[in-house]
Amino acid sequence: MSSIRPYSEQLPSGKLVNIENDSILLVFNYSTKQDLNRIITLVKNAREYLKNISVLAFNKKGDKIITKSDGDLLLVSLYDFNLIGKGKKRLANWLEDHSFGILISFFDKSDSFYDNIISSISSEFKSGIYHAKNVNLFDLTISQKEKDYNKQLEIFLHYINTLNING
Repeated sequence: MSSIRPYSEQLPSGKLVNIENDSILLVFNYSTKQDLNRIITLVKNAREYLKNISVLAFNKKGDKIITKSDGDLLLVSLYDFNLIGKGKKRLANWLEDHSFGILISFFDKSDSFYDNIISSISSEFKSGIYHAKNVNLFDLTISQKEKDYNKQLEIFLHYINTLNING
């Protein structure tokens, strides 16, 4: 399979971001229904203090059974990519139709499909877990060993607020 690297770098937009009012995209990798349930629970809890959240969850195992699009939740798998790693129509249309103020990635590995998705998402500010191979995809990367999504989100929001990039 040919590689689709290099990915476009995330360049600072210069636009102030606002955690309370901007649209926020949370990006996850999941492999089981239990993982997906943890993601859904996190989003329900986060909606109490964040107004506009969307979720993109990537299942590399390719379980087509739980791959769907439902409002603010887009579930994708390997079936959503063609042979050279580009998004098929459903994913390509979603990426083209959506733009976000803030992207927060909970994926702790570098993967060509995942990196391509992150690179393709239109967002003013991108943050993610530090990995040497994909650091150029983000404005902010944080090295963390925490596995609990709620605690990870708290860490990201803390640093975004602390860096005073909010409008």
